[in-house]
Amino acid sequence: MRPFFFHRPTSLEEALGLLGPAARPLAGGTDLVPLLKAELAAPEHLVALRGLLPAGIEEQPEGVSLGAATTLREIEQSPLLAARYAALAQAAAQAATPQIRNEATLGGNLLQRPRCWYFRHPDVRCWLKGGGDCPARQGENARHALFGGGACVAVHPSDLAPALVAFDAEVRLRGRHGERVVPLEELFALPTDDERRETRLAEDELV
Repeated sequence: MRPFFFHRPTSLEEALGLLGPAARPLAGGTDLVPLLKAELAAPEHLVALRGLLPAGIEEQPEGVSLGAATTLREIEQSPLLAARYAALAQAAAQAATPQIRNEATLGGNLLQRPRCWYFRHPDVRCWLKGGGDCPARQGENARHALFGGGACVAVHPSDLAPALVAFDAEVRLRGRHGERVVPLEELFALPTDDERRETRLAEDELV
């Protein structure tokens, strides 16, 4: 793990002001910390978000509002979601282990990086990490994408995204210059040569 500066802002506005190309936000950390240990992520600054992002499940006239810091355990055990959005509660229950679900957040689950073993291996320079090709195309690819174009065939690892997209969920994104609300499916993107990442989230935005 490479050294970094750790910031603990006291407001969301302060946190947004710290974000940028050299900074990464940290909430539950269940995906980011392993990436840091493997040096697949090496930001100069980490910005702690615990206590700053909205959390919880709230019934609204048009549906349900979920805070980005809501844990997978809360989603899994919510009577409201079990009754009205059972697929979402079931998806959360299938994620990882109980210990991880206690810490992992909704926002982090949507933004986690691929679980492809080539991408996660520190000694393999796959296309998504800046290499020349995707070794999964001709290599071990039993759990990779069957459909879709692009140079990378890794599937998105979010447990909750398929259910949320099926329920026509929208996501609120907040940056230094304001907020925008987009359909959740528009948050995700196939990596390209110019943008080798899986979302359209700007570097100074948070879910």
